[in-house]
Amino acid sequence: MLSSSDSLIGIVISLDNPISMVDSDDGSEYDGEHLHPSSQESSESHPPIVLNTIWDCPGITLDKIVDADGKTIKGWHCGYCAIPGGLGGAPFFKYRNAMKALSHLFSKGEDIVACKGFKNVPGNVHNALTALRHEKVNKKTNRALQKNILIEEVIDNQEHVLLSQQSNR
Repeated sequence: MLSSSDSLIGIVISLDNPISMVDSDDGSEYDGEHLHPSSQESSESHPPIVLNTIWDCPGITLDKIVDADGKTIKGWHCGYCAIPGGLGGAPFFKYRNAMKALSHLFSKGEDIVACKGFKNVPGNVHNALTALRHEKVNKKTNRALQKNILIEEVIDNQEHVLLSQQSNR
């Protein structure tokens, strides 16, 4: 039995079995002293992977559909999203926008619905997706910095030419 009192509000809390009160979302188990990862995760070790693009992700599948007008629309399926009732397979997303597909798996931004099965993404895939996302952000930041440097050089050169033309008059 575990008892605790709060001196500020004067309440005494008693638990007959504190271990049974532990709720774990990740499937980990508490043995009374330590928190252990779920046996499913610890028995399945996934080798690290490297993704060059989001389309290399094992949970993303490229596909095409034909709309009511007979036009072919290229898109993709997310294999991690759970379909209610397990009917119909993975949801289809129109158009092949790599940033939206990557953002879908990170539950934020880029005007796309968050992945409902984000917890189903294996650890090695999640690590590879995180590395890919950081690489894309860094590449975008570096491009912006290079563009700004180039603009500053052009402005400096224009000012230099203007000053030299004014001094020659």
